[in-house]
Amino acid sequence: ADDNDADTAFNAAEYLFVSTQLAKQLPHLPVSRMILHFHTPWPRQSYQHVQDVSQSYSRGASYALGSFSGLLLFLLGSFVGCPDSVQDALIHMAAAAAVGYTVLLHTQL
Repeated sequence: ADDNDADTAFNAAEYLFVSTQLAKQLPHLPVSRMILHFHTPWPRQSYQHVQDVSQSYSRGASYALGSFSGLLLFLLGSFVGCPDSVQDALIHMAAAAAVGYTVLLHTQL
């Protein structure tokens, strides 16, 4: 009865494991017989569970973050689409501003 159940039960190895497919294609190899004897109902646990995460975030913060990330991606895409000379100029201006504000901050301390 055990052999009968093993033949009719679902065997995930037939669908997920490349070794099982190769063993079916090459049955004359000694290792093929061993591979074809392997049966598993993997995955054993269900991944179709539902978890309520509505309390773990704020709608306003989520909306603001989504808007900010969309704007940031738009600006980054526009920057990458600019000619190289414009990119270089913008990078140099940003670097000069960062160094200038850092120096200004240090002189005020």
